[in-house]
Amino acid sequence: MGNLFNMENPVWSFIGKLADVILLNILWIICCIPIVTIGPATTALYYVTLKLAENEEGYTVKSFFYSFKANLKQGMVIGIIMSLAGAFLIADHILYIRIIGFSTLFNQIVYALLLMVTLIYILLSIYIYPMLARFENPIMKTFKNSLFIAIRHLPSSALMLVVTIAMGLVSFVVFPPLMLFGIALIAFLNSFTLTHIFKKYMPEKEINDEFKELSIFSEEEKI
Repeated sequence: MGNLFNMENPVWSFIGKLADVILLNILWIICCIPIVTIGPATTALYYVTLKLAENEEGYTVKSFFYSFKANLKQGMVIGIIMSLAGAFLIADHILYIRIIGFSTLFNQIVYALLLMVTLIYILLSIYIYPMLARFENPIMKTFKNSLFIAIRHLPSSALMLVVTIAMGLVSFVVFPPLMLFGIALIAFLNSFTLTHIFKKYMPEKEINDEFKELSIFSEEEKI
């Protein structure tokens, strides 16, 4: 019975992480209200979930706002770019489905290309904010590295894509109460895969220094 009330018990640890996920989801929603702050809010979310996935101790709220402030400028720029690109892709899909149609081979080919671009966008969106949370690089290099890693680790990328889509469908269609955890739960689940990938690119001495500027590729791996 003594272990049951031990706060280091795996059960309590799991419950504590679920509570952190709920809190993170609330913080994320509040910080996304201005719209233009979606980028830094999502970056801060991943900053904390990456730590949770690695069982690092810390204060959830303090860590969230530390990252939010540290990545405010770059996060806003990236968030705006991704939001505009996402809106453009959604508009294109609606245009094709409701107006243009698929009656000709040309239209079908163009829509297939649109689907490919959309897939690349989704893969990029899975990596871009965790990359910003973990590594400090210029904005264009963050985009470049995110896309490169997404393609280089395609099986892991596919796994996170499935997790993201599945959790979204379950939350909105099958079990709505799961929306209490929202985007934070998706970020938390994907963070286990992301930490495994990121460790491959972090020099041993830099592992606990996420905000030191570094290049995640060796000279031979740069593109």
